[in-house]
Amino acid sequence: MLPNWANRTLWTGDNLDIMRGMNSASVDLIYLDPPFNSNRDYAAPIGSEAAGAKFKDTWTLSDVDEAWHGEIADRDPTLYAIIDAAGLSHGKGMKSYLIMMAVRLLEMRRILRPTGALFLHCDPTADAYLRMLCDAIFDARNFRNQIVWKRTSAAARGVRKVAAIHDVILFYGATSAMETRQVYTPHDPKYVSRFYRLEDEHGRYQAIDLTAAGERYGDSGEPWRGIDPTAKGRHWAGPGGGFPAHISKPENWDSMTTRAKLDSLDELGLIIWPKRGGGGAALQAVLEHVIGPTNDGYDSRRAAALTRRQGACRLPDAEAACPVGAHHHSQQRQWAGGA
Repeated sequence: MLPNWANRTLWTGDNLDIMRGMNSASVDLIYLDPPFNSNRDYAAPIGSEAAGAKFKDTWTLSDVDEAWHGEIADRDPTLYAIIDAAGLSHGKGMKSYLIMMAVRLLEMRRILRPTGALFLHCDPTADAYLRMLCDAIFDARNFRNQIVWKRTSAAARGVRKVAAIHDVILFYGATSAMETRQVYTPHDPKYVSRFYRLEDEHGRYQAIDLTAAGERYGDSGEPWRGIDPTAKGRHWAGPGGGFPAHISKPENWDSMTTRAKLDSLDELGLIIWPKRGGGGAALQAVLEHVIGPTNDGYDSRRAAALTRRQGACRLPDAEAACPVGAHHHSQQRQWAGGA
């Protein structure tokens, strides 16, 4: 369904009321940055546009609309059972917080398209309970990952426990129809110069071992080209990834035996043989094909970089994003959000 809200609208106020006025299945991505149930009070910095504004991140049953209890119990009894159990184990404050979150997550499920995605930003205070809520609302099978967001500017101080220096982002698909694409970052130049010292006309590469630890009794444990990996307590492993851009993957690659794959790699010139006898064969891993890291540390004051990363992961062609929280991005796609 098409959005019934204007592109680049920024709302203020309770997002529950706003979402209830939005068309069902009209949003491709939601980035949610809610209160964390931190039991702390917050005030906007002096000199900022929001100076004077205050927020209490402590929750009691008096903060929760009585109607929400019945609504959750009627719409999703399993969900209410989770909330009730959290109240028994963690107290009324957590139960109140989860009720507040549950009614909003139910609305988010409604406004997300079947191919949509949710990124829920939280911290270790309630991430376990929030994941259980999302499992019940979006289906545990649609959980895609738990992303750890390291606070690059945080100091690790702890007295009674190990200090927490990270937040958590729970990543869910609205349904099993959601697809993602991997997003990578460039390799660190120091890493490249240290590990990819060899170079040819196709670029930098390194020689990696064709065997892995442990004996195997199938084809991967048999001798190949006069080399017996079992004698050294190892087995043939072959390449873990795909092929460099300048070489086409054989059509029958997936049905080949391990040693047949090694023969094919040798024919394609991807196996490095020692110039002197006595050494083992190695695989030529071209840097161009070796993927970079998928995760970075993001300064918590610069969340726009993170939302851009989320958009690239989920929205190659999607239309409408809805960052429900303090941050939004300015990419060339439709968005709306709340502050």
